[in-house]
Amino acid sequence: MYHQSNWPEIGLSTALGEGSLPPFQSPSGDAARWVREMRFAGLAVRWIASRNAFESQLYGFPIWEFHVEAGDGGAVSSAPVFLALLEDHLCAEIDRLPGTVPWEPAYVFSKVVAGEPLHRALARSGFQEIEHRRLYKTPVRDMIDRHPAAGAGVFRFTTLEEIAPADRAPWRERILGICHEAFGTKGFSRHFTDPFLLERRAGLDYILAVMQMNFERLQPADFLVAVDDAADRVAGFSVVGKKPGLAGASHTQLLSAVANDYRGRGVYQGLTQLLWRTLPRDATLLNVTHAENRAMQRAYLQGARVHLADTVLMRRVFQ
Repeated sequence: MYHQSNWPEIGLSTALGEGSLPPFQSPSGDAARWVREMRFAGLAVRWIASRNAFESQLYGFPIWEFHVEAGDGGAVSSAPVFLALLEDHLCAEIDRLPGTVPWEPAYVFSKVVAGEPLHRALARSGFQEIEHRRLYKTPVRDMIDRHPAAGAGVFRFTTLEEIAPADRAPWRERILGICHEAFGTKGFSRHFTDPFLLERRAGLDYILAVMQMNFERLQPADFLVAVDDAADRVAGFSVVGKKPGLAGASHTQLLSAVANDYRGRGVYQGLTQLLWRTLPRDATLLNVTHAENRAMQRAYLQGARVHLADTVLMRRVFQ
């Protein structure tokens, strides 16, 4: 039996799986990764923490994310017994953890399912619930089969790959302009709601920094855009990337937004249909949004996304 605490975040279908705990393979020269393995009542338990270099630099404070993996090697009789043993271990170790890892001072967080063993251990140890997330995992073939492509109407849906390289800079500026509109004063991630982060940078600063990194690292084909040719404006965009996981890489929409003047006119639905055409039919799409972002949840349902699970982002600041 095998368990990984962040199972929905990497696209797994359940918390528990068959098989033993796989060996950990750290990337060569990865100094921003900490791993601690131990045994407890027949369980092999692994704590894994990774320092987020991008966020640490942006906020001027070390930011670490961690999760827990555990396996029993076939020694435990049932799932309830396995989970009870795991929770006993986590509760015993969580208070000792800060003294054994290189993250003080640091902002430490984990994404967990409410009610599962690590969530209860974190709550007991003073971690706070900062963000509630809703995750969707959908086979692309199901999205295509349930919702045949419709006409584009007044908008043209394309990618930056279709734009001549010399002409892409103004398009990138238009996309950043939509970010200013959509995220200028509010957002649904912890970057807009966590007081500790907001004291250091506005949430919009995070969005703009992420977009600049996307422009540098992703291919032009990964930027989907809706264009109002009559007004020579970009009406909306979606950035597509890959998210690694135990079940293989899933495609994900890293960031999407629609300009204020074009909301409610089917822009996001059109971008979704373009996404279907750009991804392999046998691909999997993993989407994440805040649990209170009702508009995006409605859009996901209209696009045939399948709800996988909800997670809670728990964090604690060590100073």
